[in-house]
Amino acid sequence: EAPPSHEHVLELAEIMVSFGRSEGAAQTLSEFLRDYPKESLIPWLKLLDLYHKGGRRGEYDDLAPKLNRAFNVKVPDWEHFSGPTTSESVEQFAHIMARVNATWPNQDCLDYLTELLRDNRAGTRVGFPLGVIDDILLLKSMLEWLIANPPVTNTSASRLALL
Repeated sequence: EAPPSHEHVLELAEIMVSFGRSEGAAQTLSEFLRDYPKESLIPWLKLLDLYHKGGRRGEYDDLAPKLNRAFNVKVPDWEHFSGPTTSESVEQFAHIMARVNATWPNQDCLDYLTELLRDNRAGTRVGFPLGVIDDILLLKSMLEWLIANPPVTNTSASRLALL
């Protein structure tokens, strides 16, 4: 059985939050992550944010190491959680930028970006700070769009004009 789309789960959580049902949103995200922990990083980040905004430190502290085991993320401790900061950037990692530049905009680059987000060392990595994760997610999203929507070539444009 294919997992449900994490986008739908996030949308449902956002709707719940907009109606003041943060507890229901957190429960929805938590259940999704329990069943599909490696499906997407974004529900993890949303749940961390909900816990922090709701003053639910116990749940936050419980979720942080689980996120680190599932994805290559350095989760800030409770006192330092403020989301991505501008001082944290993927550009700090010259070897990552070199590989992205060398493979952009191909599937190899998308595979590499996806690999960067996954924990492939059984939780022994420190992980990337949230600002770096945010950059990687943005690059990944842009590349997914580019791959799904290849540019129209002159030949394709000529064929479309004939229609």
